[in-house]
Order: sequence, then structure tokens, then C-alpha cells
Amino acid sequence: MDIAPEKIIVIDSDPAASAELQDALRTAGYDAAAFATSREGLDAIHQHGAEIVILDSRIQGEQDEVAVSPSTRDSRFVVRVHFL
Repeated sequence: MDIAPEKIIVIDSDPAASAELQDALRTAGYDAAAFATSREGLDAIHQHGAEIVILDSRIQGEQDEVAVSPSTRDSRFVVRVHFL
């Protein structure tokens, strides 16, 4: 029985930091995707789900971190939100 890796969404406006974190997570066996804005990240969460969200506490976009964290509760897959 194969177990699917946990899906992790990284939302960080720093492309170098998010790429490095995404690569490290994938190397560790996670299904990770990085997004530069809160809107892109939320769209991915609502479309594909995620077990973990790693969120830059200084994210800029249509919705800031205060709005992103509660809105992930609407997703049926998100379990944990972690702030950087």
C-alpha cells in the first residue's frame, strides 16, 4: 500500500527563499509547491488541498497573513498553518 506524501503549500514573497524551501521539502519526500502571493497560495489550497501551509508572516498580496490563516479553515484538507 503506497501512502501519498503530505502536500505542503509554501507562501513566501521571496522567490529564492520559497524555491529553496520547496526543493528541501521535495528532497525530504513531500509534495511541495511554492507561491509568491497569498492569492495564488489560497487558490492552490482550495483547488488541490494541503495538509500543511508554511506562510511568510510578512506576505503581501490581496490578502495578508491575518486573512490567509483563517480562510484556510474552509479547505477540507489543511491541518496546520506555520508562520515563518
